[in-house]
Amino acid sequence: MAIVSPNYTMCPNYIYDNLRLFAKKPTAKLVLDAITRQTFGFQMVARRISLSRLEEMTGLSRTTIIDGIKFLIEEDLIEKVPSGNSFLYGMKMAQVDGEDEDDTLIRKRMISNPHAKPVWGKNSVSAKPAAQNYTK
Repeated sequence: MAIVSPNYTMCPNYIYDNLRLFAKKPTAKLVLDAITRQTFGFQMVARRISLSRLEEMTGLSRTTIIDGIKFLIEEDLIEKVPSGNSFLYGMKMAQVDGEDEDDTLIRKRMISNPHAKPVWGKNSVSAKPAAQNYTK
């Protein structure tokens, strides 16, 4: 099957520049790819994604997906935020030099507006304060 173009999901270069992170747990890369597709692929910073959906997308078992999520959280690549009876998943974004936001601001943004568009630029975030795109 040929790939239809232009039909792409953006992914921060950091992931490709640091593929060695996944040498310890290669299946975590599949989980990250699925989360990236379900968030950035739909212009969202975070999204409620069921384990069943991740199983369907990756072909991995539920246990392997849970292990992958734990690994991605430990490596500081994603955030898992409680949302009702479920969780929101999203890529953890770095702060831009000079910004004085605390680490919990991304979590607050994800909870308050999971449909907000991702912020792109230097180190995968905008050079301007990202708070302008979200409600606090």
